[in-house]
Amino acid sequence: MKNKPDFYEELLDKIGIDELLEEGRRCKSSFGLKRTLERDKNGKPKLKLIFSKSKMEMGINIPTQKDLDTLMQVYECGGWKWYSGRKPTTFYYWGKFADKTTILWDNDFIYGSKFLAAKIISPQEFYDLQDPKITPGMIKEINKWFDANKPSRASKG
Repeated sequence: MKNKPDFYEELLDKIGIDELLEEGRRCKSSFGLKRTLERDKNGKPKLKLIFSKSKMEMGINIPTQKDLDTLMQVYECGGWKWYSGRKPTTFYYWGKFADKTTILWDNDFIYGSKFLAAKIISPQEFYDLQDPKITPGMIKEINKWFDANKPSRASKG
């Protein structure tokens, strides 16, 4: 029987270190994505979101259109809806307040100017308040699903 270092050296010679490392990255990436979020029957990621007990006293300021689209994707994965009953990604309103756009909560969520809320937080602070926290990896997974399944969503602009 060959000793272990010789066996691994032969294996690396046969398949190459770059291919082995790439395969390891692929496996790690797939494993992480498959286990990060639960999925609904359509494969859409599912989240359990919490807001604040004081609700209307807090708003999330959305500094960019991209931040808006991401937050709307997160809300939709959490099962949240606009006050009108529409899904978060089906509505576009960025042009009205631009970087002063703020999402407020009052049973359902609404949008307005950041001057309407007593306390303003960023989207990242909202993600950090969740239990478990919404990580960049989770956001990537959510973006990937929406880009594949809802590429023309209104919230994208």
